Amino acid sequence: MSFEKKQLMEALESGSKWLINVAQVVGTSDSMYGAMKNDYNMKEKNWAYYEPVWHTGQAIRALLAAYKRTGKEIFLKRAIMAGDYIQRLQFVDKSDPETYGLIRADIKPDLSTAHMSTMTDAFEGLFELEEVTGDRRWIEIIRLAADWIMGHTWLQGEGLIINSYDFKNKKVLHVDYEEKESRNPIKYARPNNEGATFYYLYVLTKGTKYLDVFKRLCDRLVEDQYSMGLWMDYLPNVLRTGFVHARFNLWYALSLLRGYDAFKDERYLACARRTAEWYLDNLWLDGAFPYRMRVDGKHRFSQICGSGSAMAGIFWIDLFNYIPDPRYIEKSELVLEFLLTTQYSESFFDNNLRGAFFESSDLIPNSGSSLYVVRDLATTFAIIFIDKYLRFKGEKEKQNKV
Repeated sequence: MSFEKKQLMEALESGSKWLINVAQVVGTSDSMYGAMKNDYNMKEKNWAYYEPVWHTGQAIRALLAAYKRTGKEIFLKRAIMAGDYIQRLQFVDKSDPETYGLIRADIKPDLSTAHMSTMTDAFEGLFELEEVTGDRRWIEIIRLAADWIMGHTWLQGEGLIINSYDFKNKKVLHVDYEEKESRNPIKYARPNNEGATFYYLYVLTKGTKYLDVFKRLCDRLVEDQYSMGLWMDYLPNVLRTGFVHARFNLWYALSLLRGYDAFKDERYLACARRTAEWYLDNLWLDGAFPYRMRVDGKHRFSQICGSGSAMAGIFWIDLFNYIPDPRYIEKSELVLEFLLTTQYSESFFDNNLRGAFFESSDLIPNSGSSLYVVRDLATTFAIIFIDKYLRFKGEKEKQNKV
């Protein structure tokens, strides 16, 4: 399977223009200025927010990829604008140690619960902003937030992070996130290693305390992985029903590759490989994943998760650098074909979707409404994936010339 670079660049730039021209909030009087809107209802022609902090953080990565590929300053400008939105949500009053450093990362903008996974999923974008701009403030935002986590929600002995904090009432929330069948006795915490935040903080600050946290999280992931390669004890997976979230396990597996980089522990690579196998076995013939997968393979044939496909492709290409299994590239290219096929054309009747990649929402199961709701995440992850694929092919071409 082959793809023309011109075709991939056009898809990448078209998706990136959609992010800045449609998805991003640009009104300076809007409190969400710089953020990405998240769920677009084609039927009602309106938008809704759902975890805008991490959606925006990942969109920064996509915009920076577009900037580096095209050289167009508008993408860098908008990436910085998105980062500014996240920074505005951070508590910066040093006289209040209960909240200093925490980011208001809730599911909806007007709620008062910060979720640690919603924070950390955003940080990859800020790390990349520092890399591109050289501005250390982006690292400082992450450092303050990570220090807050370590001081308030990190359970060192368990290798888990309590996921929710009520910043209005200033208290940790012991919400029973996990099913009662879960092997984890602490139902309100998880081994949140998403985005490998503590690894990258160590690399950029040399603070060994971050490396210690990262190591413990990696070890906990090894302990808790099921034999099929998934982490079924933790939501959004659901052990009782066998529900598997399309992206969730990939976050953990990707973090274990960074764990292998740091410690050369073969257990981490073995865990990542098991996850890769499960996703290889469950990818549909057209390169799609549904949001609502099942451990037994009896997946729902609705609510297509384009971001899950793209994220699997990102993971497989990354893993190929450690384990050169040709299936990883074959399946990645199948995913790429699916994404290119499901990108909305520039002549699509609804101009709110021109250039976007398709992804249907799973927020209201069995309602039928998901058929009309397109999420921003497919476009974000498709751009990141296309950029990664182009880099992979470019490196292979250089090797072949040597």
